[in-house]
Amino acid sequence: MKLDIRMRHVSPPAEVLADLRRRVAGAFARFGPWVRAVNITVEDINGPKGGADKQVRLRLRARAIPRIVIEHVGVETGAAVAAAVERALQTLVR
Repeated sequence: MKLDIRMRHVSPPAEVLADLRRRVAGAFARFGPWVRAVNITVEDINGPKGGADKQVRLRLRARAIPRIVIEHVGVETGAAVAAAVERALQTLVR
């Protein structure tokens, strides 16, 4: 599985980004033979104002099913990514 995480206008510490990569890879590990690629883009849509402004767009390519695209907006980067991953997993299982 190819995993690509991109940050736009968000600069989390390196250890947070490494933890995100590890958690996302682990979440999709059981679907290894079917999932080809997961692309995640995190963008700060509000700037430094604060609030619910971390937009996560997750694109998942798998074998024999259409592309899955999930969007989620949250306050904290890690929680927003986790919510998008959970929704993608639920969709993939269905």
